[in-house]
Amino acid sequence: MLPAHRRKGVTIAVQNKKGAGLLGERFEMHTRASCAAILLVFLGGLPVQAQDVEIGKDLYKKNCRQCHGPTAKGLASYPKLVGQTAEYLTDRLERYRAGERFGPNTPLMAPRAKSLSDEDITNIVTFIVVTFE
Repeated sequence: MLPAHRRKGVTIAVQNKKGAGLLGERFEMHTRASCAAILLVFLGGLPVQAQDVEIGKDLYKKNCRQCHGPTAKGLASYPKLVGQTAEYLTDRLERYRAGERFGPNTPLMAPRAKSLSDEDITNIVTFIVVTFE
């Protein structure tokens, strides 16, 4: 079961394919970062640490905010990042980093992505997915 969003937190019930609760009960998460950490653990990813989100925030401010805006909604001809999946964002950043040319903004994105490590990409993507709706 996916998380059910509420105004003052997120309630998550994690179930296996047969419908049995993996944790045996529902529990409440009070931050999106905590919610993402639990989901990533149970959906096969690595757990998210609060410092990962903070590092991602700093990297986003340094590398992304100028073009994609303070809330990742895009500016002018720069696309919005909000609402994109983690898989999509990671794929795009990895492809830009590898020097693959696609889309009109490749000349702007490739130099920025080239210096990003796998961990940097993960932290930026985590920040975007966890922070913006």
